[in-house]
Amino acid sequence: MRKSIGAAALVFAGAVFGGWGAGYTSFFDKADGIEVRYMKNPEDGERKIGIEVRRNGTEIQKIDYEYAEGFFDGSVFPFERHIEFEDLNFDGFKDIRIYLGRYGNQGVSYWSFFLWNGRESAFEYVGCEYIPNPAPNAEKKCLTSYERDNAVHHIYSIYEFIGGEFVLTHQFHEAPLSELYDVYGIELPDGADRGEYIVKHFGFPPEKADEIFYAEIRYSPDGTVSSAEKPSLSPSRLFCDAFRVKAENAGSR
Repeated sequence: MRKSIGAAALVFAGAVFGGWGAGYTSFFDKADGIEVRYMKNPEDGERKIGIEVRRNGTEIQKIDYEYAEGFFDGSVFPFERHIEFEDLNFDGFKDIRIYLGRYGNQGVSYWSFFLWNGRESAFEYVGCEYIPNPAPNAEKKCLTSYERDNAVHHIYSIYEFIGGEFVLTHQFHEAPLSELYDVYGIELPDGADRGEYIVKHFGFPPEKADEIFYAEIRYSPDGTVSSAEKPSLSPSRLFCDAFRVKAENAGSR
């Protein structure tokens, strides 16, 4: 189940926060000589993460990230604020992602992304709070995502970095055919049996209504559907590649 999370975190670039002392964690990127330090409890706010960016020992940026009051109340697992430092858009330089917690009965994780801009020598906020369980795939140069709509409907998504943002380009659904009517935008007539109507719509025998099907939807960069493959009883190779994200995300925080 997807959590609406986009407005829950407030981001302020360049804000000044309290002294560092010794209570910070450091990450390094040798590719650009960047050190990222972060502190979970800056002196000016217990709901904040203080981030300091240095290049070759000289401070070049500060980010003060503040979670909204009560933001963690819906997290289903013990919550610990932290960041991760890895290449998210596959340009060879590491980026920052801030952990936003896990939600729903599946424990879906959400993150906020800041990408490194070499020209500006700064990390720039690009959001991505709308992507459930994002996992960078360096081999395919994309983010993969997994979520469960309900007990029998699993959704696998691929996001590509296009025009300065992560864009949904492929989505795969694993579900009984009767669950896929809304994926294809099919309107059910009043009083129609959903399973019977959908199998007839796609030309499958009635006894197939409750079997597991695989549906592949492709999207254009503007968010519109560019193609929708007919549901199949056998997953495509591209689906099988996306399916691996379920295992990849099983142990993610």
